[in-house]
This record gives sequence, structure tokens and C-alpha cells, in this order.
Amino acid sequence: MAAITLGAAVVKAAFGVWFGDAKLASEVGNSAIDLATQKLTSERERRRLHRVRDETADLIADRVQPLVEREFADLPEHERRAAVDAVRDTFEAAALTEDDLFKQDLDAGYLDRYLRSQDPDRTARAGLGDGGVRLYDLLLRECSAYTIEVARTLPGAGVAGLAELLRRDRQILDDVAEVLARLPERRGIEDFARDYRQLVANRLDRVEFFGATLSESSRRYPLSVAYLSLTAREAVEGAAPVEQVLARSDRIFVRGQAGIGKTTLLHWIAVRAARDADGRVPFFLPLRRYATADLPAPEDFLNEVGRHIAEEMPPGWVQRQLRARGGAIVLVDGVDELAEERRDEVRRWLRDLIDAFPLARYVVTSRPAAAPHDWLDNDGFLPAELEPMTPAQVRIFVGRWHEAMRSGCRTEPDRDEVTEQERRLLAALDQHRHLRQLAGYPLLCALLCALHRDRRGQLPGNRMELYEVALHMLLERRDRERRIDAQPALGRTEQTLLLCDLAYWLIRNGWSDAARADAVGRIAAKLRAMPQVTAAPDQVYRVLLERSGLMRE
Repeated sequence: MAAITLGAAVVKAAFGVWFGDAKLASEVGNSAIDLATQKLTSERERRRLHRVRDETADLIADRVQPLVEREFADLPEHERRAAVDAVRDTFEAAALTEDDLFKQDLDAGYLDRYLRSQDPDRTARAGLGDGGVRLYDLLLRECSAYTIEVARTLPGAGVAGLAELLRRDRQILDDVAEVLARLPERRGIEDFARDYRQLVANRLDRVEFFGATLSESSRRYPLSVAYLSLTAREAVEGAAPVEQVLARSDRIFVRGQAGIGKTTLLHWIAVRAARDADGRVPFFLPLRRYATADLPAPEDFLNEVGRHIAEEMPPGWVQRQLRARGGAIVLVDGVDELAEERRDEVRRWLRDLIDAFPLARYVVTSRPAAAPHDWLDNDGFLPAELEPMTPAQVRIFVGRWHEAMRSGCRTEPDRDEVTEQERRLLAALDQHRHLRQLAGYPLLCALLCALHRDRRGQLPGNRMELYEVALHMLLERRDRERRIDAQPALGRTEQTLLLCDLAYWLIRNGWSDAARADAVGRIAAKLRAMPQVTAAPDQVYRVLLERSGLMRE
């Protein structure tokens, strides 16, 4: 019974995080589920929502009970019950108002610390002994992980996500059961590797489909579901699925043109490794983050994925993973994203890593123009070239993209419309050679899918026209057709001038990103020649970031 009531408290917290609404989640005396129920109009919908709540609570209880009985069999029954009840009380007492709780890269360690800060004296008030405190600590961290997994598995967010939850309640419950079952067993409260693996799997298991007119829930899709295996070619064995090429060496140098899926490949490798409890520990290192900084030492490998839990990392933990046989895989993304004069520095940095940690695996990516195929031959790397998708792969990609769109539809007629759009796009690809050439690259194929949907089947005739139409959609049509009045108002010409200037500034300096303050300063300089724009530079920056779809922070 104690495990079931704890499961119910965890579900309440998960629904609060899922709604993404700090005010709703912090309502005293009401759970997010109770408030959501008030938005439903039929008794049948209310019963469905409560069934999702109750069955999810049972799934969590089914994981908690064996953990308590196995790890703390010697603890008296009353002490175990008191510890479980104390964790439940901590969850129920917490006011989920911290903004960071509603960010997509939330990790269990952060939530665990937040809950403790909201209820710091719980173990003392519960009268727990040393064993009870250890059980409390273990359960609180474990249930924080469950909260994140459940919140991430629920569809969309808010009222729209609630409608989809009710429409697909059985499937979503099955998905929740699957993600909870996929979590490796925790080896004590200090199981840092478990926390890090969970964070990597959650953070990188995400595809953002292009398509500015699409709903948020439709644009994001799990990488583990959407991933499409590409073909890679290497000199000796020729062309093969990229997974086979990766298995041929512990050091792989993957080259490929822009938009062909190099970063997505590294994300997929990281997610696969993170979910294998006995597999290598993945470290994903995007070089663009070091455009103006020193390349990372091992103790800084968590700066990209894991910054919230880095302070909990045991001393020397990364180095131990790198030294162990079968211990780590280092994923270095984007040699081309550093200035040309720094690429020899990258090669020396890699060589130093390999000399210090020869048992680790290494996968490095670059565009061909930045590094020849033999660039890392002296360091024992096997070069491989990602190839464009075949016509058969394009058809699979188009099918998965439209399935992602169907998953966000609320009615059967809407789903049927997406299916018809898919059929018409596949027919257009069969008929027009220039479309087939564009569709061979995953990035451009997703762009074609989005534009085909947005423009009711009217597709551009060449690549430059495709880009022009995409800019028109992003900078003007999207907000106008959705009747969004961004403030300050910027016309398409003003947005284009400012974005072109930022792009030129980045390229001229050999950067792929820059500090926010520097970008705002660049906008301020450009605005001095644009008297028609009277807004402050930071306001203009915010509009470009939030409305254009062409900038990321």
C-alpha cells in the first residue's frame, strides 16, 4: 500500500512537470491531474485520465516494492514503511515552481536536489534511523528519475497534450511501462553512472523536424523511433550500413556533406550506448561549443550533456571510464565548425586523448571540405563517407515524418489528411528528378515534407528557390497566417537584413555560435543604420530568437 501511495505522488509531480505550468503545478491542495480533470467535459474522458493516473502509479509501485525488499531486507518493516511514506510526503509537499523544472533537459539529480530543498527536514521529522535515511535517499533519487521519464513520455503539453493523452491512453501507458522498464537498476544512491546514462538518453533522444507551421508536439519526435540508418562508404570494404562500418574499428572518422545526418548519427550512438547498462559510457562533444574556448579536458566532458549533475561527479570518474576496457566512447562532432587555423589543434588534442586513453572508442565527424579522408590516418582512424539516402530510404524517411505528424493529430479526418499529403509527396518525388536530388539529404527531405504540407503540395523547382520559400514561410507567412502579432514588429526585410548580418559576422570569424551579449551588440550596431526600427537591440534579438525559427540560444 505504501508503494502505491508513493507511486500516486510521483505521478502527480510528473503531470505537473508535463503540463509545463508552474502556477498549475504549485496549486496547494490540488494536483495537476485534478485541475486537468476540471477541463474535461465528459465522464468518459475523466475516467480515462484517472485510469492513466492509477495504472502509471501501479507501474511505479511495481518498481519501488522490489527495490525496497531487495536492497533493505534487513531493515525492520516499520522503518521501511516510514521511509517510503517520507518520500511520498516530500513529493506532496514540494511546490514545483522553479522554472528549470519545466525545461526539456531536466535530469533526475536536479529534481532530487530541488525536492530536498523544498522539504529539508523530512527525515528528522519522520524519525528515521540511519537505515531509513539511506532508503529515503535511494527512493527519492529513484522516484525523481521516474518523474522525469513519465513526464517525457506523456504527449505534448497542456490542454492539447491532454486531448492526445485521452485519445491514445492505452498506447501511452504501454510507452510509460517501456521507458520505466528500460531504466537500469540503481546500484545505490551514489550510482552516478546510472544518473548520467539516463540524462544522456533523455537529452539526445530527440529529433526536431523542420516545419515552422507545425505544432510543437509534432515537431519533436524520439530519435530512437525516427532514426533511419544511412549508408557509409569506406575504402576497403565499400558501402555498407553505417552500423556495420562503426563495428569495424574503435576509431572512426565520419565525413559527410551538410544536412546528411552526422550529428544525428552521433546522438543515436550516444542514446544506444546510454541505454545499455553494460555498454560504453558515451561522451558527446560538439566542437562548435569551443569556437572561442580551449578544447575540453576529460573532467569537462559533461559540460554539454550533464552540466546539472557535474558537481556530483566523483573525482576522476571520466578518466576511469576512459581507461577501462569497453568503458567509454568519445563522440567528437564537427571539425568543420572550428576555424581553419584551429583544426591542427583538434588533431593534437585527439592524439593526446588517444595516447592517454587508448582503450576508449572514438568517432569524429566533419564536412569533407574541412578535412581530407586521410586527415586522421596517422592516429589509426578508419575514414568513412556518409552517402545520400537511396530512393527506398527517402520513402521510409517520408513515411516516418508523416507518421510523426499523424501522432499529433486530434481527429481521424486530420490523420487522413496527413496520409493523403504523404501519398501526394511520394508521387511528386517519383515524377520529378530535382525533388529526388534534394530529398537525398535528411535535412532537406524534412524541409520538403514541411513545405509540401504548408503549401498544399506546391513545391519549389530548385534548391535556391526552396531556401527562399522556406525563409518566406519562417519570416513572414507563419506569424501572419496564425495571426501572431510579435512585438516589436519586424518586417521580412528588416529580419533578413539583421539575420544576414549576423550570419556574415559568424562566418567571417569562423564561428558557428557566439555569446548572447556579443550577438546583441552586433544587432545594436546594425540597427544604427536602420532608423525605421525603434526597439531596443535586446528586444529585437528576442523577436529574432523566438519568432524567426532561424536562431537558437
